[in-house]
Amino acid sequence: VNLEACTRALKKDDIDLATEHIEHARELAQGGLSQARESVQALRPQQIDSRSIESELKSLSRLLQETGAVAAHFECCGEPYHIAPEIWTEMIRIAQESTTNVLKHAHAENVYIKLSFEDKNVRLTVSDDGKGIQVKDDDHDGFGLIGMHERAKRIGARLQILGRVGYGTRIALSVPSA
Repeated sequence: VNLEACTRALKKDDIDLATEHIEHARELAQGGLSQARESVQALRPQQIDSRSIESELKSLSRLLQETGAVAAHFECCGEPYHIAPEIWTEMIRIAQESTTNVLKHAHAENVYIKLSFEDKNVRLTVSDDGKGIQVKDDDHDGFGLIGMHERAKRIGARLQILGRVGYGTRIALSVPSA
């Protein structure tokens, strides 16, 4: 996200803003390395994780907003309840891939991330007001879309990719609650 914003800043000859985005990308890469280490540590039985899916999605929304590439909106509905870390980690990765696709392909002005806690399901939707995509059945040629389907399958979730050219795209994930 920051590298995309850096590219836009460089096209506008705004070196200071580009440098700021590069520095932020570097900090995020260091944070990613720390998270990778934490993930390896989390594989051990004594795993204790104080983060939540809500805080992770808020952070993703804030990061998107900070880039200036899109206006990001986050909404959480229903009473939050515990989701196993291995499930919400996959949900976060699907949200990240969805928003990366928005930045790369959609030419959107807005991205909406919504998390809904329901009796029988946790639902995550990522939608945009961009140019939309043409989705035919389950025939997805993008690696990111394939990866999202694989992640959903791993956690027993249902993933729908809904798009209509000129009307944006909506990624809808429904995860059965335990």
